[in-house]
Amino acid sequence: MSLALEIKKPLEAITNPEDIPHFASVVASAFSNDVVNRYLYLGRDSRPDHPKLQPDLRAKYWERVITPRFQDRALLIQSHDWAAVALWLPPGVEKPPPNPAIVSEGGLEYRDFFDALRKEKLGSRLHWHLNLIARNPVRDDGGKI
Repeated sequence: MSLALEIKKPLEAITNPEDIPHFASVVASAFSNDVVNRYLYLGRDSRPDHPKLQPDLRAKYWERVITPRFQDRALLIQSHDWAAVALWLPPGVEKPPPNPAIVSEGGLEYRDFFDALRKEKLGSRLHWHLNLIARNPVRDDGGKI
């Protein structure tokens, strides 16, 4: 199985680690009002007025989640000048173990549940895994993803 992909415009593979903060800010913005994502980020302390919900803190959180995946051969893609982003894990590439310093109990529960489900449904078959996909909510150019 070949892992080589040809990425064509308007998609662009992220190869420079200096682009990870921009990638993370799109993800943080896309999920800024999502209750489940807030629980994954804050755990049982989750509430809409929590001080850690500031955009810069959420982006830093996502940067710490995305960077190890990027370093472990995840494929990061942006579309239409950052209108949307996606993080793919190629066949044979697993998510790194969760860092307990940044992952809440909600994140651990979520990961355990979906890792077990993936193992049940896919077994040991190699597959591409779409780990994250996010649309920049401030962009109004519909359909540019």
